Amino acid sequence: DDILKEVGLDVTYLLPLIQTTVDKLHVLSPYNAMTGPARRGDIHVAQTHLQQLTGAPYDIYQLLTQRIRNIYS
Repeated sequence: DDILKEVGLDVTYLLPLIQTTVDKLHVLSPYNAMTGPARRGDIHVAQTHLQQLTGAPYDIYQLLTQRIRNIYS
């Protein structure tokens, strides 16, 4: 919420993404539901995302990306 507010967006902006994630968990395990650049091994996209972040959001994204890459590699 804080990150979105910093760029002038409301948390409702993420509701479709959150709903899709929850819907997946009704039919898939969390392991199989994981998507995104870390899961695909798309380092270029992950780096592009990191370039847009600073501070704690950067650290969190980097940590989660590395953890996901470790799980799926």
